[in-house]
Amino acid sequence: MARLATRQGTLARLGIGIQVLLTVLLALAAVLMINWLAARPGIRQRFDLTAARQNTLSTATSGVLDRLPGEVTIDVFFRPEAGLLARVADVAQQRTMRLLALFDDLGGERLIVRRNDLTDLEAIEGRKRELRLRGLENCLIVSYEGQREVVRLIGDLAVIDPGSPPPDYRPPQLVQFLAEEAIAQAILAVTRGEKLSVYFSIGHGELQIFEEDEYGMGELQSLLADEGLVVNRWSPVEDGEVPEDCACLSILRPTDPLDDGAIDAIEAYVRAGGRLVVAPSSDDRELVRSRLNELLARFELEVEAGLVCQRRVDPNTGIEARGHPSVGLFMVHPDDMCVHPLIDPLSREGRTFAVSGSHPVRFTAQPRLGVSAPVFTSRPGIAWVDAYPQNWTPDQGEPGGEKIDLAIAQSFRLEGDPPAGLEEIPEARVLLVGSAFLFVNVTFDRNYDFLRNAYNWALAREYRLVVSPRDPDLRLWPTAKAENLPRFNQFVWGWMPGVCLLLGLLTALWRARGAPKRRSS
Repeated sequence: MARLATRQGTLARLGIGIQVLLTVLLALAAVLMINWLAARPGIRQRFDLTAARQNTLSTATSGVLDRLPGEVTIDVFFRPEAGLLARVADVAQQRTMRLLALFDDLGGERLIVRRNDLTDLEAIEGRKRELRLRGLENCLIVSYEGQREVVRLIGDLAVIDPGSPPPDYRPPQLVQFLAEEAIAQAILAVTRGEKLSVYFSIGHGELQIFEEDEYGMGELQSLLADEGLVVNRWSPVEDGEVPEDCACLSILRPTDPLDDGAIDAIEAYVRAGGRLVVAPSSDDRELVRSRLNELLARFELEVEAGLVCQRRVDPNTGIEARGHPSVGLFMVHPDDMCVHPLIDPLSREGRTFAVSGSHPVRFTAQPRLGVSAPVFTSRPGIAWVDAYPQNWTPDQGEPGGEKIDLAIAQSFRLEGDPPAGLEEIPEARVLLVGSAFLFVNVTFDRNYDFLRNAYNWALAREYRLVVSPRDPDLRLWPTAKAENLPRFNQFVWGWMPGVCLLLGLLTALWRARGAPKRRSS
C-alpha cells in the first residue's frame, strides 16, 4: 500500500508539473499572439485618453506616414543648450522626442528614428559624412534615398521667446511648438521624387553661380545642393528655350541687354507654370541697359530707379552717418517683414538679414488669376530713395514716413480649367528682389535663411499643412489650480490605497471560501 501511495504521489506531482508547464507555455503563446496581433496595422487600435490629444497625430500627418514610399530615416542630433535658453530648449527637446515616438509607432518599418550620441565623436563624424553635413546644431535630419532636410530645434520645431534682461527681466519661454508640422513637411520634402533643377542665366554679365570670390555665388550653389537641388546654367544664345527640366530660373544682376528672343523665352516659360527669381544691378545705367524692366513689365512688375537708403547712427560715436555709402547697407528686422509664407519663419523667429544697394520695386497691377504682395520693406520714417548719381543724403529734406517695398512675390494660376480631384493646381511664381547683393558670398552668412526660404518658396516646397499646436500642460485633472491640489493628494494617498486594500481583502475572502476543506484524519 505504501508503495502504491508513493507511485500515486509521484504521478500526481508529475501531472501537476505537466499542468504548470502547459500553463506557462500557453501563457507565453498568449503573450506572443497578443503582441503579434498588436503589431497588425489592420487590427491594432490606439486610444488617446489625454485631454489635449497629445498622443494623436493630425489627419494630415497620418496620411503622410501612410503614404511613405520607402524607408525614411530621422536622425536626432540634440545637445543641451547653454545659457538662459537651456531650460526652454530642454522642454522643446523632450516634447519632440515624445512626438517622434508617435511618428515611430505609426510609421512602422518604413520610418526609422535614429538617436545619435553626440559624445561618440567617431560615429558622429561618420554619420555627418553620410548625410553630407558641414556642421551640426540642435536639429533633426530627415533623409530618404540621398535627399535630406534639416529641421532646426529653434525656429522650425519650436518658437522661443528669448526674454529680456534686467531691469525689465522676462524669462525665456516656449511660444509655439510646431514640431509635427515641421517634421511632416520635411518628410514630404525628401520623398517628393526626382531632384529638381535650378538654372541661372548667363551671357548678360550676370553674377556667376560657381564663383568663390566675394561677389560670386558659390555659397548659394552649396546651399541649393544641400537642399537636394541640381544647379545648372542657361544661356539663351547657346541653348535657346528654357530647358524642360528647369524647376526655377534665376536672373541675377544682368548688366547687358536681354534680347527679344530671351525675353520671349522667359515669359513663355513662366506662363507655362515656371518659377522665376529676379534681382537687378544696383547701377541705374546697367538696369536700363539690361532691359530687365521690359521683361518684368510682362508680369506687371517694375524696378524703380535710385537706391534705398536708411538713416544710420554710428553705435560707437552716436553720430549720424550722412553722405557715406554705408547708408545703403542696412538690416531688415522682423518689423520690416510683411505677412507672407516666404518670410514668416524669419519674422516668427526674430531673424534679420542684410540688404545693400537695393532699388525700390513695385507691382503696377495684380495678375488676373493671382496676387502680387510685398515680402519686406524699408523702415518707415528713416528711409529715402537716393537718385543717381548718389550723394547718400536725402534729396528733399528729411526722410519720408512711407515704407518702400524691397521685394515682391507674385503667384498666379495658369489659364484653363483647374484639374479635377485632389491634384495640385498648376501655378507660376515670380520673386523680384531689389538687390542682387543678397545672393553673393560676402553677405551669405547673414542672408542664409532668407535665401533658403526664397528658393523653397519659388519651388513651392513650403507644403502647407494645418496642424494645431498641442499644450503639454493641459491635464484631465487641472492641478494648476491651487484648490485642486488637496483633493488630488487625498485621492492619491488616501482613496487609492484604501481601494486597493479593500480589493485585497475581498480577494482573500473569496479564495478562502472557495478553497477545499481538509478532512481530519
